[in-house]
Amino acid sequence: MRKILLVAIFVIAISTLAACSQPTPAPLPTPTSTYSPLILVPTQAPTAQLPTATLPLLPTATTAPYMPIDAEVTVDYFLLREGPGRMFPTVYMYDTGARVMLVAREPGNNWVLVQTQDFKSGWMHVDYLSFTGDVTPLPVIKVPNAQVLHGRVWNVNKTPATKIGVSIARVQNPSPALEDVSMTNSNGEWYLYLPLGFSGDWVVGTNSYSDKSNAVDSSGNLIGKWPGAQVITLPLQADVSLEFAFTK
Repeated sequence: MRKILLVAIFVIAISTLAACSQPTPAPLPTPTSTYSPLILVPTQAPTAQLPTATLPLLPTATTAPYMPIDAEVTVDYFLLREGPGRMFPTVYMYDTGARVMLVAREPGNNWVLVQTQDFKSGWMHVDYLSFTGDVTPLPVIKVPNAQVLHGRVWNVNKTPATKIGVSIARVQNPSPALEDVSMTNSNGEWYLYLPLGFSGDWVVGTNSYSDKSNAVDSSGNLIGKWPGAQVITLPLQADVSLEFAFTK
């Protein structure tokens, strides 16, 4: 595996739009997350110091068939993509009211595999879909033809941090088209997906949070200091978990 580099302070703005791009799009809904710029500071290797997760027991698998979830697109110019990320090619574009069927999810629960009414399939971000319940009843599938980055975010009290945004952006010649963000799930896990052909240095770090995160206090203020970001070189030579921990 190539060496993960640690860098000095470097601020980049991360776009929080998920899967929406068009020359003159209608404005998207104002997100509820609070945004903080991605700040790169020297960090120690976190994997040797972070706690072992104490995770809830998963329910016993059953043989009962799952039911696809009916959903509706809530914004115009919403893109169906070939993979679960903003850097994957577009399959087609849909407007508010378009109906889709959710058939599977990736483990971060940010993106779902869908079937459209015009018989197209691909990935959509859950933030701009309206449906009853949540996506956890859907089967989790391994995403093919993608580079997968993953890890966990930890609270100051060493519990998994939920609904924390983990962003990625290219270091050389940065562009909004080469940025993405993933929110941590109930286990503090995050997943980011990039096309196989992408390479070079990329910065990864925490930079946003939801007011529903367990990392905020009753007033909606973040508990602790942001973890330092990390720079990685793609393609990775081995599977590695990138860990981030809030500090006092």
